[in-house]
Amino acid sequence: MTPKKRLLYLRLVATVIMIVMISVFKNLKYESYSLLKTNPVYSQDLNKQPGGDRRLWRENLPQVQEILIDLETDSVFPALWYDPKGLGAKPLLIVLNDICENHLMSMAQPFAQWSVKNRWIFIHPQYFSCKQGKGTTIDQIAQNIHQIIQYAKRHADVDCSRIYIAGFRSGGKAALHTAGLFSETITAVSVWSTGSEYIEGIIHNEDTSVLSRSLNSGNGLEQLKKNVSEGRVGVYIAHGIEDSSNSAVYAVQIFEELYGSEILTRLQRRNLFKGEQNRFSQFHEDTLYNHAGIDVLLQKERNNLKFSLFQGKADIVYNASLCWMAQQRSE
Repeated sequence: MTPKKRLLYLRLVATVIMIVMISVFKNLKYESYSLLKTNPVYSQDLNKQPGGDRRLWRENLPQVQEILIDLETDSVFPALWYDPKGLGAKPLLIVLNDICENHLMSMAQPFAQWSVKNRWIFIHPQYFSCKQGKGTTIDQIAQNIHQIIQYAKRHADVDCSRIYIAGFRSGGKAALHTAGLFSETITAVSVWSTGSEYIEGIIHNEDTSVLSRSLNSGNGLEQLKKNVSEGRVGVYIAHGIEDSSNSAVYAVQIFEELYGSEILTRLQRRNLFKGEQNRFSQFHEDTLYNHAGIDVLLQKERNNLKFSLFQGKADIVYNASLCWMAQQRSE
């Protein structure tokens, strides 16, 4: 082979390699994600570590680091953090647990496992201190979460079109409120077992009734409705019908406000208070729920808005949550 032909050959090989790398990169960034093989389901009833377990995190997910985040309010919050580095901008997943739980809770581990498998940036912060409870507003909590997102953007290469929040119980309500106030930052939220206990008995404000209404009226919910209708943020609400601590009725009410119409009959709504399923005559097929061994009693979906009522308690079906979020994009 002459030097000239060898040079042309090497250029051709280099071009092919570059095309393949670009294709792989695009696939990693936008289309391909690996499911959690066991399709785990979290149940609060099975959470044997009420304060979290640092040892289990270190054993199961050594890639995840424990960090401290300084906020502009001079507050410092601990968090678990994973940044896969390299290969360009990546999705950011923020996981919010119950408002007064710490950052070591086991419910976040499958979210972290997904992030490691799919090279997402992951952060599981403590975003509120119960010692600061009196006088704290939900707007201030949303501001804390927004500043945590800004921390992630400063310290990692975040794909700003793919910033997701997964919230559990009161963390779900905090996620919804944050999406209402900061839709320019957040792509989508997925909330599980969210309920009205967000304020009651947690934030001891002088007038809890004002705070309790903050998402059900005024700027919180109205702004979220506007953001959803304009396609600026996606919302997925999922709730187990047997959840004894947070009635599914609350989740239905929030979804109906966002959806713009009622999704239950009067008898179905009445039976939700009793945790009964006998008014739901047929199950809805959903592969990810089925693989987890869970029946879906009611499912509604339109554009960037989705609701699932399933046979379960305070549970999270991780693949269902993560696959839905992975499909959402900001403009």
